Amino acid sequence: MPTIHNQYAEKDVTVTIEIVSEDDFINITLSDDGPGVSKKIEPKIFEKGASTTGGGLGLYLTKKVVEGYGGTIEYVQDKKRTGAMFRIQLPCKPS
Repeated sequence: MPTIHNQYAEKDVTVTIEIVSEDDFINITLSDDGPGVSKKIEPKIFEKGASTTGGGLGLYLTKKVVEGYGGTIEYVQDKKRTGAMFRIQLPCKPS
C-alpha cells in the first residue's frame, strides 16, 4: 500500500484503494488513516469552494466527473476508524 506524506496530517498517511466488480457496476472504495474530514466541512464536502485551507475544487470536480460517467460518489462515515473514506460506483458499459 502506498504511503503518502500529507501536509495536513501529523504523520505519513496510508491510502487504500479497493475495486470490486459487482453486477453491472464497478465499486471503488478509497480510504486513508489520516486526520479525516472536518465536521465543519462534512455537510458540504462536495460543494464548490468547500475547504478548510482554500480552493475547494477537488471533490467538487471529482463528483462532476463521476456523475458525467453515470456514477455516484459518497463520503462514508465510519466511527470505528480514523481517516476519510469515499465510495464511488460506476456503471459497467459494454465495449
